[in-house]
Amino acid sequence: MAQQHGSANFIFGYGSLIERASRTSTTPSAWAAYPVIVEGVARGWWGTGAQVGFSTCFLSAIIDPKGRCNGVVYPVTTAELEQTDRREWFYERTALDTHAITFLDGRRSPPEDAKIWVYALKEGSPTQDHRPSAKFPIVQSYVDVCLNGCFEMETLYPLAKEADYARMFVQETRDWGTYWINDRIYPRRSFNMTPRASQIDALLNELLPDLFAKIQLEPAQWPS
Repeated sequence: MAQQHGSANFIFGYGSLIERASRTSTTPSAWAAYPVIVEGVARGWWGTGAQVGFSTCFLSAIIDPKGRCNGVVYPVTTAELEQTDRREWFYERTALDTHAITFLDGRRSPPEDAKIWVYALKEGSPTQDHRPSAKFPIVQSYVDVCLNGCFEMETLYPLAKEADYARMFVQETRDWGTYWINDRIYPRRSFNMTPRASQIDALLNELLPDLFAKIQLEPAQWPS
């Protein structure tokens, strides 16, 4: 696991940051990331966007002794960590126990001086108040980014493929719901804009068949 500029700081990304394009748009130097499974962290649909205008529900994490989720770790400089702190002000940066992390890139443990951080909801935050809703639905374009990143990891790392990394992402994410919109551009020809659309749809249809059948196209028509 390469470190940059002597930094011993790493971020655990559990949502859109799994995908390289999304990750590097936030932290340009983070082109390399390593798939992991973390015990003691739970991921779910518990993050709402801006209260003014149109927004969506995002993935968030909580510290939960019974939780488990997969994601990636990537190195950051001190300056990049501070930038992330400002961007993720709603969350609390929490150090992870490195012994609770299983690496799927072939290594057995991180460097001895590594500090691996997760941005999780602050203790006591009511996750039930931020679940998917008509105002803040799950949007397929965001699901696509997350799962495309998972399939990238399976392509790059055999151990991630063996662990069914993309399947694990769906199964280890809590509070999927019926407020779910297919907002893909040209959804009838989604493979043009989302190369792995068929693979993503097949996985979601297998693991969440009842919910997948109820995904609505924009504009959604839920009863008020």
